[in-house]
Amino acid sequence: MPYSIPNTASTDSYQTWGNGIYTGGWIQVFDQTGVTGGGGVIAYVSHRPSGSSGPTADAEAVQLTPGWYPLIGTPRDPIVSVTFKSAITGKPAQVYGLLVEDGAAGFGSGTQISGSLSSTGTTTPPSTGGSNVITGSVDSTGAVLAGTGFTITKLGTGNYQINWTTPFAAAPTVVATTTQSLRSAIIGSNATIATSVLVQSQTAGTNTDGGFYFLATATV
Repeated sequence: MPYSIPNTASTDSYQTWGNGIYTGGWIQVFDQTGVTGGGGVIAYVSHRPSGSSGPTADAEAVQLTPGWYPLIGTPRDPIVSVTFKSAITGKPAQVYGLLVEDGAAGFGSGTQISGSLSSTGTTTPPSTGGSNVITGSVDSTGAVLAGTGFTITKLGTGNYQINWTTPFAAAPTVVATTTQSLRSAIIGSNATIATSVLVQSQTAGTNTDGGFYFLATATV
């Protein structure tokens, strides 16, 4: 979840944001009222050393003039906190910011993005839950032609077991269709379960080797 707080820092009185693991964010420094030249803040961005679960370390001091500044961490070298104070004696510094925890970010209604937007990890739509979707293409021998997140075990003529590399949290909904005409691909009678599912390729009700496509989805 994001960590967001407006704050005002007086000289020699440090303010600290955050106490966790953050992979990014931003800070906005405002002009200081009545200060010629705008003023600014002195900020200390603390990172956790790569691969360490110990205390915060390697704080870097940066003087920031009014404006927007990105705060960039990585999963291996995340930001743990931001500490700052006014850069001008006796004058407050108005600062706003946001730290994004564990790589999770949200966009409110009306947010517009110019250019491309990429995401690593699961993207969750604004609803009661996101979806985990696996799709694949399999030939008549059980070889995977397309798709990831699953393997195939050929159990016999026309019988193919789809094994999920990472089991679903609950039984997914699975649909399948054959790649050949005048054949059918059906979900077997052993039912759809969270770890694997049986697909049968049939011609006129008789199991026959044949390729198929499938889609499996479940709420996360």
